Amino acid sequence: MAQYKRWLFAFAVIGITALSGCGLFQPTLQTSAPGVLFDFRQIKLANGLRVVTLEDFSCPIVAVQVWYHVGSKNERPDRQGYAHMFEHMMFKGTDRVGPRDHFSLINQVGGQVNGFTSFDRTAYVQTLPADQLELALWLEAERMSFLKIDQEAFDTERKVVEEELRMGQNRPYGTLWKKSLAGVFQVHPYRWMPIGQIAHLRATSVADLRDFWMRNYVPNNATLVIVGAVPHAKAQQMARKYFEWIKPQPQPETVRIVEPPLKAPKTLTISDENSPAPMVIMVWRTVATGHPDEHRLDLLSEILGGGQSSRLYLDLVSKKLWAVDASASCWNLEQDGLFFFQIVLSETGDPEKVIEAVKGHIRDIQKDGVLEEEWTKARNQKLKGLITQNLEVDNKAQALGVASVERGSPSKANTILSDIQSVTRKQIQNAARKYLAEDRLLVIDVKKNDRGMAAGEKDKEDMPVAAPEAHAPPPGRAGTVRPVDFPAQAPIGPLVKAEPQRIFDRSVLPNGLTVLVVPNKEVPFVTVSLGLLNGGWTEARP
Repeated sequence: MAQYKRWLFAFAVIGITALSGCGLFQPTLQTSAPGVLFDFRQIKLANGLRVVTLEDFSCPIVAVQVWYHVGSKNERPDRQGYAHMFEHMMFKGTDRVGPRDHFSLINQVGGQVNGFTSFDRTAYVQTLPADQLELALWLEAERMSFLKIDQEAFDTERKVVEEELRMGQNRPYGTLWKKSLAGVFQVHPYRWMPIGQIAHLRATSVADLRDFWMRNYVPNNATLVIVGAVPHAKAQQMARKYFEWIKPQPQPETVRIVEPPLKAPKTLTISDENSPAPMVIMVWRTVATGHPDEHRLDLLSEILGGGQSSRLYLDLVSKKLWAVDASASCWNLEQDGLFFFQIVLSETGDPEKVIEAVKGHIRDIQKDGVLEEEWTKARNQKLKGLITQNLEVDNKAQALGVASVERGSPSKANTILSDIQSVTRKQIQNAARKYLAEDRLLVIDVKKNDRGMAAGEKDKEDMPVAAPEAHAPPPGRAGTVRPVDFPAQAPIGPLVKAEPQRIFDRSVLPNGLTVLVVPNKEVPFVTVSLGLLNGGWTEARP
């Protein structure tokens, strides 16, 4: 047995790797200027389209994302779900692109494609080999200018969205945030969820949907982000070629509704939710994204409810056994923000006692502040999470897209690190005093209900469907004409077989342990992993 152990140990491998998005290619160009997280470039085309580029040659891939400054807050109260519907409709093609071509063409060259919608923006993303950049730009320009919106496409995607909505509603707590947001916001369009409502979509005509696209999915309401193994100059040249010919439209109207502050404590009781366990949610309205107190509140939420070592978890879950989970979160949108706790109660948990316990922890911080070790840990966790999150090109592109659309400039993505690093313990205490006042607290008391979704949550599925459109106009906006040199077919480049060179140093210690070191200086982190040639085959048979 001793000889077997020595033999096994000799084949063990320890890997030491600096975190990176690819880890297989030797970088040929520094991806960020010294002291800058994203050394991006930005230009604005003649039609108002903002183009943000970032070079990253660690892998031969590129992320291409188009961010439209339109989300559920830009919808009418009686027509909820339009922005999310276009997350689906934008893949239905043009007069030159078939209804399944966007996915199939990107997949054909080894890429991936997706889209997502929120309250404030909609993004369409693809990651593909860098030498296929023109394909992604061509597809995005096609649907920005000539999207096909007809009855057949709408009927198909509406049924998909309806099923998506039903599946979400039937999950545990599936309509909780729909009901909660309606209690938090009274007048602002943040009071409804981006996914929309079946009744509203059924009452929608194709003409209404087409009008929403005409007004919002325009170059002067969009940001194109290109991140990857493409030089700035080439990326900007390709952006001009594929997008600058698209005409701008009147700037979409800005939402100017201001939600009034809560003037007294309020309790919302929810008894018809699909709730396998009771839950208490405590909500305060706070600040929009980009506000100086955003990161101070974020660190406060980490200290109070950011994992199993947080104050609430240790007290309510580990010590008192009143809850099976306890967390705190910050939610900062473009025009408003929330700070909230979610506590899932145990069989012995009493909502009133839990609420009072949470208030007690807040009062402690308001009076005495936070401990230095809590502050240090929360800050380091946030910094590490932010940096590791932005190791891949698609996440870098997303960070620049969010900063551009919601904060007004991609440069805001470069201040997040310093903003977090500059937060002091005193600022966290002041934020708790300023925003977590008990007279502005909304408590959402979710009762246990294991009988499933209430009949009232069927979302009026018996509502009649709007009359179908008899004749659809040609795809695109009136007067839009492609340039003579615009490709008539998808510009797919030659498929290059990728053969990555594995860059590592290998050594064997005197005791037989093999050590592999993969150098990467993009971030100041090290990952250590130990692999053993061991498994079920080494166990003695019974």
